[in-house]
Amino acid sequence: MKSLELHNQRSAGFSKLAGTIVAALMLSWAGVASGANQIAYGVGLHKDWDQTDVTDSLAVGDVVQFGALHRWESMAYTTLRFSWYIDGVRLADGTHYTANYSAATVYTLVYNTWTATPGVHTLAFRVDPDNLVSESNESDNLFSRVFSVPGTSAPEMDVQGNSVSIVDGDSTPSLTDHTDFGSALVAGGTVVRTYTIRNTGTATLNLSGSPRVAVSGTHAADFTVTTQPAASVAAGGTTTFQVTFDPSAVGTRTAALSIANDDANENPYNYSIQGTGTEPEMDVQGNSVSIVDGDSTPSLTDHTDFGSALLAGGTVVRTYTIRNTGTATLNLSGSPRVAVSGTHAADFTVTTQPAASVAAGGTTTFQVTFDPSAVGTRTAALSIANDDANENPYNYSIQGTGTTPPEMQAPEMGSGGAVVIRWTSYTNHLYAVHHSTNLLNGFGVLQGNIQGTPPMNSYTDTVNGALMKFWKVTTEE
Repeated sequence: MKSLELHNQRSAGFSKLAGTIVAALMLSWAGVASGANQIAYGVGLHKDWDQTDVTDSLAVGDVVQFGALHRWESMAYTTLRFSWYIDGVRLADGTHYTANYSAATVYTLVYNTWTATPGVHTLAFRVDPDNLVSESNESDNLFSRVFSVPGTSAPEMDVQGNSVSIVDGDSTPSLTDHTDFGSALVAGGTVVRTYTIRNTGTATLNLSGSPRVAVSGTHAADFTVTTQPAASVAAGGTTTFQVTFDPSAVGTRTAALSIANDDANENPYNYSIQGTGTEPEMDVQGNSVSIVDGDSTPSLTDHTDFGSALLAGGTVVRTYTIRNTGTATLNLSGSPRVAVSGTHAADFTVTTQPAASVAAGGTTTFQVTFDPSAVGTRTAALSIANDDANENPYNYSIQGTGTTPPEMQAPEMGSGGAVVIRWTSYTNHLYAVHHSTNLLNGFGVLQGNIQGTPPMNSYTDTVNGALMKFWKVTTEE
């Protein structure tokens, strides 16, 4: 029966190599068979692969790399298995197998790493850690050593937004680190930011607030922590939280976040945040005069009164301007965008529709044509569906008057050569009286800009010295 013997040619432990601490073990052994024995010898902390003990020179944060140096002395096809432990935690396993052994060859294997933390620790090395080899003595497979790393274990908190660190106490919100949320509509608009809490220290970071992330400041109600972070963050670990911005008013909205924790010099960890509330603001103008939303009193001044149009072939076109005086795009959502309704809706047609959206500070226009189907006042209403929070839909009344050409009665002779001209008339109409003493020479204007006084207007002329005279009445408006 062949036996295994593990000789301690160099003690195992740590050494610093090219800026990295390396744990080293040199092993020599023979083939393995049932009943063989594997022996773990002393471990130690070493520097640059020599025998100098550096137990007291490790610093917090030093990276320890586990490895082994070993060589084969007899028998091929043999696998060595071993494990490293720190404070009872199995951190690294090693195996090596070769079919072409050489007694003079030294093999080097490197495994996982461990970062030195302050305090007293136990370093252990175990061969055959899973007891896969039946040995004559199972009690000598483990060797351990206690060592110390000077220093005090402490957490170190860092908060990042958009992968950019936010300095504790930062009071200058920025789009770069997502402390500035940008813009959101007052009506239904939100912006969500995700922040990462990193613990770059050597001890667990505990978040002790209730809630863990608190919001305060002038417009705190506009910012909500919709996802809270974990209560603790392991050394080297992270956790995230989310904040939602939902503005309640237009303009810059400000607040602050505060995170109570056990970082010695960043408790609480706080920083300012801000966002901008935006909304469209709709205004409709006719004849460069604003028409109030809901206006029910058509007027010639703002072109909501179209005036008069002849029943036969007469039309009046009005152009209206939609202005967006707000800070966000105005969207016109109706189909059609401007709709006509009311008693005489068929007499009014939107012949040119406005654009579907209007940028902040921008305008668009639309046109409405009045083509009366009957004599008299014709009424309707315009309605514009949109996303202005308090003027949706934007609507107002319109009207126009259908007329026929003035009907002139036979002139009436008065005293002293006076002649009275009478004709049918309408409100908001202007008329002109023309006369001629020779039809071959045409008519000339006798009097214009005569305001209609329904149902009948009159004008007095004289025929003194005229052998013959003719009159006619036309509509000016």
